[in-house]
Amino acid sequence: FPVMISFYKLIRDIGMLINLKCLDLSHNKLSCLPKSLINLSNLSRLNLANNLFIELPEVVGKLLNLHYLNLDNNPLNEIPEWIKKLTSLEQLSLANNKLTQIPEWILHLENLNYLNLDNNELTEIPEFICTLKTLNCLNLSLNRITKVSDLILSMPNLEIVGLDKQFPKKSHELSVQTFIKKTKMKTYQQKILVYRDWE
Repeated sequence: FPVMISFYKLIRDIGMLINLKCLDLSHNKLSCLPKSLINLSNLSRLNLANNLFIELPEVVGKLLNLHYLNLDNNPLNEIPEWIKKLTSLEQLSLANNKLTQIPEWILHLENLNYLNLDNNELTEIPEFICTLKTLNCLNLSLNRITKVSDLILSMPNLEIVGLDKQFPKKSHELSVQTFIKKTKMKTYQQKILVYRDWE
């Protein structure tokens, strides 16, 4: 007869898999993680999407070799500051959460090239985001953003920007509409993919 191992026992003992490089725990209704996760020092990809995390377990901040972290579709209303310790992180996805702001400490993620904040509750793009020199793709679709800082045009490696096609408010900054006119873009439904072609 096959031996049946419960999912929760597997989660509890997962710290024994010390050579594990990729872990997908998405779609499991998780709200916490075992502390033994800290033993996965070789882990480079972690998918925690579609769970029930109101707060992200701090043990994730100990996984210093993470290159990819997916936190889509959780009821998170803030990004914990200790994520800045994950300086190897290249791809961070936080779509479909309840985030209201982008924290300045995100600048510590000096290798970040993909940032997905689609479908949150953001109202502005802070100017400091423009100093993320390695950022290649920035998705801010389905938020409440109506203006874009002109400084975003100076980001050296940015190639793709996701924005909503909304009616802009008057501002000293670029409206979304003006930003689109200054760039080469393609429109897909209510999203605008802007490809870097500013020279």
